[in-house]
Amino acid sequence: MSSEAVDTASPEVLRGFLLKGQNKTDMPPRQPIPELGYSLSFWNQRCGNLEAACTVHCGAYSDYLSQDGQNSALLELTFLNEAHVAAPVLLDVLIKAIDIWRPDWGTIWRYVNAGHPDGAPWDRRHVQYAFYQSQGGVGPTGRDIGRRQVLGAQGSLWINDTVAPLMETA
Repeated sequence: MSSEAVDTASPEVLRGFLLKGQNKTDMPPRQPIPELGYSLSFWNQRCGNLEAACTVHCGAYSDYLSQDGQNSALLELTFLNEAHVAAPVLLDVLIKAIDIWRPDWGTIWRYVNAGHPDGAPWDRRHVQYAFYQSQGGVGPTGRDIGRRQVLGAQGSLWINDTVAPLMETA
């Protein structure tokens, strides 16, 4: 694990980290397993009042992995005080990530310890603010929560405005 600053704008630096994160066989000589892709994680070490982590798994194409979990990106934000990010900013970050990453699906959600009336049917502690599905995505069909926003030829975004205030509280 590295504790020095990383130049995340440098393609060479990021490529080096991706190559280090390539899946390899367990037994020597450890050989790359190309169909399992690459993994890369960054953490800001709780800089100030914000703990931020980013994990990317990309380049996977194995028939043995689930179709919707092969290539993923996760941005996790945890505020250590009363600070927050406004719900429209979270939505803008998701839309920008969709434009750059072109995922099959994406979501903004919050885990609420005590549960919430707008929580998911399978777990009331899982409250979803927005869900994106590409035109050819493998995510859930027949969404019935929130308003639908079509993102051109890319796909659709469903936004549950009733839980926006929950996203903005500590």
